[in-house]
Amino acid sequence: MSQFLDLRDGIVSTLSARYPDLVACSAIPGRLTYDELTRLAPKGRSLLVALLRSKRGAETGSGEIDLRLRVACYIITALDDEASAHQMAAEIAGLVPFQTWGQGGKGVHAALPTVKVKNLHTALTAGQDVTVWAVTWWQPVRLGTPVWDADGVMPDTIYLAHTPTVGETSNEAYQAVAQNPNLGQGAV
Repeated sequence: MSQFLDLRDGIVSTLSARYPDLVACSAIPGRLTYDELTRLAPKGRSLLVALLRSKRGAETGSGEIDLRLRVACYIITALDDEASAHQMAAEIAGLVPFQTWGQGGKGVHAALPTVKVKNLHTALTAGQDVTVWAVTWWQPVRLGTPVWDADGVMPDTIYLAHTPTVGETSNEAYQAVAQNPNLGQGAV
C-alpha cells in the first residue's frame, strides 16, 4: 500500500478507537462534495478522512523528498446533534498536533500545530438535516530512501563552505572539517 494511504488509514484507525460509538469512520478519496454528502452521510455521528493536496517541504540533503500533506477530517452529525459536532471538532483539533498516527517510523513526521476548524453548515447541508465541520492540518511526510543509510553512500571526508562561495564552481572554497578513514564504516 502507498505511504499516503497508510497515513490516511492510520488516522481512521486512531479516530475509530477514540470514538467507538460512531456510525461510520472511514476514508474518502478527496474533498467532501454535496453529492458525496448525500451519498455517504449516514444517520448518526460520522467521521470521514481525506488527503486533499500536498506542498513541497524543506530540502533534505539526503536524496529524499519532504512533502506536507493537507489532511481533512469531516465531522458529520444530525442537525439536532450540533453540540456533538462542536465537541468532536474541538477534541480532534486538540488531538492532531504532533500526531504521527502510528506511522512515525514510516516517514510520517509529527503533524504541524497549525490546525484549522471550519463549520461547513450551509443551506444545502441543512436540507440534508446534517451539520458538517472540517478539521484540517498539514502532515509532514518524507518519501524516498536516504543516501546516508548503511546501504547507501557514506562519505570519508566532510567539507564545509560558506555562501555565496558554494557549488561546483567554488571547489577551492571548501575546507575539510572531518577526515576519518572509518567514516565509511559507521564511526564518526
